[in-house]
Amino acid sequence: MSSIVDQLLAGTKTFDEKYSLTVEGLLKQVGINIGITAALLVVFVALRHNNGAVYARRFKHTPPELKPPRLSANPFSWIGPVFRVGDPELLRTVGLDAVLMLRFLRFCFYTFLIFSILGAGSLVPINYLKGVPDPKPPPLNQLPIYRMTMGNMTDLKWITAHLIVSYALSIALWLGVYLNNRFFIQKRQEYFHSDRYLASMHSRTLIMARVPTNLRDDQSLFEYVQELTPSFRVVSVSVGRQLGSLPKLVDRHTTMINKLERVLASYLQNEASLEKPRPAIKVKHQTVDAIEYYTEQLEELQSEIRSQRERITTNAPLNYAFVAYASAYDAHMALKSIRKGGTGNARIQAALAPHPRDIIWENLTLPPTAKATRKTLMRIAIFLFCCAATVPTSLLSMVTTVPGITGLFPQSKPWFDGNPQFASFWQTLISPLILAIYFMILPFFFRMLSRLQGITTKTAVERAVMKKMYLYWMFSQVIVFTLMGVLTQLVSDVQSNKKTVAQLFENLVPNIVSSLNLTSSFWINYISLRWINNTLELVQLISLLIIFSRRYFTRPTPRQVRQLSKPPDFDYAVVYATYSFLFVLTLIFSVYAPLILIVGMVLFALGLLVFKYQLMYVYTTRVETAGLMWRAVVNRILFSTVLFQLYVLLAIRFKIQSYDALGYMNQWALAIPPPCITFIIAVAHRFWLEPRMALMQSAPANEKFQDMSHETKNVGDWFIRPLYKESETTPMVSQKVKHLLHRVYQGRRSMIEPKGGNADGSIVPGTNLRYDFRDTESESTSMVGHEYSDSSMMQSFNGGEYEMNSFKGPHESPPPRYLDQDSAYGDHYQGYPPGDFHGQPHHPFHDQPPAEMLQGPHNPYQPSPSAMYGGSDYHTGPPPPGQPPSMRGGHPQAHDSFGYDPDQIYDDYFDQTGSRQPSMMPPPNGASQGGFPPHQPPNPDSQWRPY
Repeated sequence: MSSIVDQLLAGTKTFDEKYSLTVEGLLKQVGINIGITAALLVVFVALRHNNGAVYARRFKHTPPELKPPRLSANPFSWIGPVFRVGDPELLRTVGLDAVLMLRFLRFCFYTFLIFSILGAGSLVPINYLKGVPDPKPPPLNQLPIYRMTMGNMTDLKWITAHLIVSYALSIALWLGVYLNNRFFIQKRQEYFHSDRYLASMHSRTLIMARVPTNLRDDQSLFEYVQELTPSFRVVSVSVGRQLGSLPKLVDRHTTMINKLERVLASYLQNEASLEKPRPAIKVKHQTVDAIEYYTEQLEELQSEIRSQRERITTNAPLNYAFVAYASAYDAHMALKSIRKGGTGNARIQAALAPHPRDIIWENLTLPPTAKATRKTLMRIAIFLFCCAATVPTSLLSMVTTVPGITGLFPQSKPWFDGNPQFASFWQTLISPLILAIYFMILPFFFRMLSRLQGITTKTAVERAVMKKMYLYWMFSQVIVFTLMGVLTQLVSDVQSNKKTVAQLFENLVPNIVSSLNLTSSFWINYISLRWINNTLELVQLISLLIIFSRRYFTRPTPRQVRQLSKPPDFDYAVVYATYSFLFVLTLIFSVYAPLILIVGMVLFALGLLVFKYQLMYVYTTRVETAGLMWRAVVNRILFSTVLFQLYVLLAIRFKIQSYDALGYMNQWALAIPPPCITFIIAVAHRFWLEPRMALMQSAPANEKFQDMSHETKNVGDWFIRPLYKESETTPMVSQKVKHLLHRVYQGRRSMIEPKGGNADGSIVPGTNLRYDFRDTESESTSMVGHEYSDSSMMQSFNGGEYEMNSFKGPHESPPPRYLDQDSAYGDHYQGYPPGDFHGQPHHPFHDQPPAEMLQGPHNPYQPSPSAMYGGSDYHTGPPPPGQPPSMRGGHPQAHDSFGYDPDQIYDDYFDQTGSRQPSMMPPPNGASQGGFPPHQPPNPDSQWRPY
């Protein structure tokens, strides 16, 4: 045996054996993680039944045809739907983005499950039995884990087993990528042909950027685009306009609204509270009445906003525009034609228009030079950050192992020798926990950099965040973490005079192998610790504490109460980046340390279970992109595969070199083709996937969607920046104190008028403050359909909040017009009880109104006799087909009259009805049981009819 091998084995025994993870340590670690995971699951099961505001937020805000299965009061009723509901049902309820994320987790789980049985079941015995002989083998519980890794094997005749497993794993990954890509292409094309997509405005609209000055008017650009795409009829064109100071004015208006609401929430509590002095604030060293001051400020801001809006059409045009075609297929084919033949002007760039709520408007107007400069600067910033971040990462690497600490601080060695239990605890639990906390703060930084980069949509920002986080983790952990572990050991050897500098470089390869042995044990611990992270995600402990404390220990405003129950947006960027990183870790060490396959398999099983429940019942997708992030995910799967194959290639090469066993070079040569094949697949994948997923491949079968020009509004009315025309936020106070308003606003009764001008206010029903789950255009059109229309359409109901429209535009009521067919799912909610998710009699986070609220004309389960939107009435004709008799008339929207900020578009509630009637709501007429829901055409008998 060569001297190099002797040094490697000797170094391994002195460096690893005392402090490395043993079977007993691994079992303790796994036992601790299983215990904590089980305890958190018990907490979730105990709390879920009574806390639907936390554990069923999405269910409460979703229209009936998109609801997941209703869960019973059984503590374990949530498990059945999570295992039973398949992809077709998930596509209908949660969308393609969510389904693809779950398929990624499922793909990883099945891959590691199969190879935990085949790989770990064969390689672990080989690594141990064909490894370094030990005349006095330790008990099984004291056996170091590194003895089960490839680094322990000395009989190179068995190196072929590792090669076979690597080939089998590579083939499984190639096949999995192909099958998931085929599924993605098929479902994305189905999404393009779904009724709802074909009927939406943005599906048949292109966005034009870098529009030259001579084309920055609607007529000129219309003629230019029609000439550019003569085979496809252009219906409408709208060029963007400068806003001036309007955004700042609206921001100030919203700030004043929030301040006024906080003052009213603190002052208007009950009858006795009016005996106290009115709230006051200091303005320029003078004490003034807070309510009157904020009201006057709001009046002035409203006047300035109105003035700015009246001048919008005369403002200078911007360098972007929206072009609407007669159908979605025409828009897609026009874009294909433009990309193939060019625009005739190199500056103009065309793309499918995103949903308005997805656009980052301030980045859309950036000139090309500014975007290029920002992109370059952000890339430099990312590089510098990754380099600078090696300092904290290196420190973490140094303190993750006891030998690393004792090498840097020799005086700590006696203490660790005297406390072996703490040494094991530090190495197996504390270090991975510190690393996990460090990773939690990264997404905020990368999201800020991505927005500054000039990216024009929020979903594109999320894709950029995913890529940046993955790159950082790969650089800082797989590269720097391993190399710093080697460097720490080398410095320790030099300090202890064990080796000279020349000997260190001479034996660099054995030191790298030894470091990989040690880091593989660390990553096994880290991945097992992520089990706890998954169950913490399920428990939603932070959300639970925030809602409980805000609800019972503060006086939140009605708007804040609604925000508390808002279904959170699912963070695809962080989840994809995290699990892609964990996937590559498990994959890299799968052949070298096969035990990591078992730990990784459990991790992805828990992740699949947790995130499937969360996507079905808790989280929402802010904007459905139909899987645009999937391309980046597949690229990282292929990149991880190449890294794994190169790692196996180098490990076999080092092993053969260490033993000078040139007769085994054939095995090394056989390890060369897999990374080459994967590289070819990755290159071909780009050219194969892109044309099949970017645009529609065929015209829609339904003839009514082949020409939607008769339903196409002015594209500017829907895509124009909402600040142009939207109504301002109106103050909200609790329904419980609405009768005190006239005493607070003495002398200002004219300021408190309803939406239609014929009552003292509008009641926002607590059960109907819902979140618009689907990406429909109704929310946008209702906001911008008229220059000064108030978009809050509310049901007169004695059980919610009181919204004061104190600051009206020039129109007392909006002009006659119909609402959109997708009017915030109003047609689906009216007449149904909102229904609690669990069907129980009481909810600790819900206000319980008096029983009389549930009777008579104010029953939230019955249609209201009048509407507060422009003084209009419900239409009381027969119910639409497929709906129960109680669903008569249209349903009012209930959302903030201000704006289009995504943070303002949610209308959420705490269920205040106290009723727990079963509500097994069938899908509407024509709704499919799987795939995407069909488009629901407008029914004139179920629409609001504003006069």
